Amino acid sequence: MIPGKCRSRLGSGGKPAADSETIGPPVSGKVVRTIGISFESHFEGGNGELLAIDGDEVCFRVDKRKSPVCLWWYVKLDGVAGRRVRLVLQEVSARAGGAMEYADGKVRPVASVDGGPWRRLRPGFVDAEADKVTFEVPFASTARRARVAFCYPYVYSDLWRACRQWRKLPGVSVGSLVTSQGGRDVPLLLIGDPDSAPRDMVAIVARQHAGETPGSFVLEGILEALTGSGPVGKWARSKALIAVVPAVDVDNVAEGGYGKDERPVDYNRDWLKPRRPQTKALRRLLADLASRHRYRVFLDLHAPWTADPNMLVWTPPELVDEATGRAQDRLARLIFAHQTAAFDVAWSDCLATPESWGNWQLMSGIRQAIDHGVASVCVETTYHRTHAGRWASPHLYRGHGRAIARAVVDFCREDS
Repeated sequence: MIPGKCRSRLGSGGKPAADSETIGPPVSGKVVRTIGISFESHFEGGNGELLAIDGDEVCFRVDKRKSPVCLWWYVKLDGVAGRRVRLVLQEVSARAGGAMEYADGKVRPVASVDGGPWRRLRPGFVDAEADKVTFEVPFASTARRARVAFCYPYVYSDLWRACRQWRKLPGVSVGSLVTSQGGRDVPLLLIGDPDSAPRDMVAIVARQHAGETPGSFVLEGILEALTGSGPVGKWARSKALIAVVPAVDVDNVAEGGYGKDERPVDYNRDWLKPRRPQTKALRRLLADLASRHRYRVFLDLHAPWTADPNMLVWTPPELVDEATGRAQDRLARLIFAHQTAAFDVAWSDCLATPESWGNWQLMSGIRQAIDHGVASVCVETTYHRTHAGRWASPHLYRGHGRAIARAVVDFCREDS
C-alpha cells in the first residue's frame, strides 16, 4: 500500500471484511491486536482512537474527550520487531490543532522502545488535503514494543514518585490539597513553615491543562533549585514560603485527557467563581497564606500551541495598579534575562494577555494579580523546538526551571 495512505476496508455494517486485518470503527481505550502489530491507548496517560491497521501502517486519531481540540496523544504499539511502522495521525485539523502545525519538521513526537530512553522521531510527512501526518518509525529486529507520544509523558504516578523524593528534602512537606472529582489526591508541596513569621510567599501551579507536560519538567527544575544547597535554596529555606500544586487537573493527567477548554469549565478559566474542587481549595489556600505572608510571585506553568516556542504571558498593566504592573514587567524581564543559550525565550513572544481574550478575567494569573496585587507570570514552555532551533528535552526543561527559580529569587531580593 502507498505510504501515508490508510485504507478503510470495512464490510457492511461497519464491520471488518473477513479477509482484512483492518480494524473498523474507532476503538478508544482498548487493546486491538492483529496478526502483526497491536495498538493500545488504555493505560496511564494514554490517548488515541484506532482507525485502522493495515500491515505496517497504523492509523489513529486523538480522543478529544471533553475538549474541542486535543494536542495530546500517547499510544503503545506491540509486535514492532524489524518493522518500518507508518504511524498516521488523521483528522489533525478537526481534532489536533491543524496538519500544517506539523509541517516543515516543526513537530517531532517522541518514542521509547522496550522501556528505554525517549527519543525524538524524524519529522513526519504532512498531507494537508487528507488532513493527516505520517511518521515512519523503523524498529530493530530485537525491538518488542514501543510507546509513542506527542511530547514527553509525565503521568500521575510520575507525579507522586517525584513527590516522594521531594518529601525527603529538608523543609519540604507534601500533602493533599483536596480530592479530585475522580477521587484522586491533588498533591500540595510547602517549602517553609506556613505558621512562621511573615515570609516572602511564592505560589506555583502546573498542569491546569493536563496535556501540557513540559510544565512538570520545568517544575522539577524550579524545585531542584529551591531545595538545593546553593544560594537559591538557602534563600528559600531562610526567607520564603513556597506553595506548589504540581498538577491541578490530576484526573486528566492520569487518564490522558488534554484538558484545555474542557467542558463544563477549563481549570484555568475557573478562578472567578470556582466550580471545580481543586480551584476552590487552591483559591482558599492562597488567600489564607497571603493574609499571613508577603505574597510576591504567582507562576503558572503551561505549554503553548502545537509548534510554538517558549513565551511568557502576564496581566495587561491597565488591569492592575501601577505597582503591580511594574512588578509583573520586572519579573518577566528577569526570567528573560536568566534564560540560557540552550533554552531561549524571545522577548518578541512575551506579551501581556490581550484584553480582547473574552475570558481573561477568569484566568488564574490574572485573578491573582488583580485580587492580591501579586507579580503573576504564565510560563509557556515549548513542546518541541526553541527559537535557537534546539529540540526540547527533559534535561533542557529542568534547566529552564532552574533559571526561572534564580529569576524569582532575584526579584524577591530586589523588591525586599
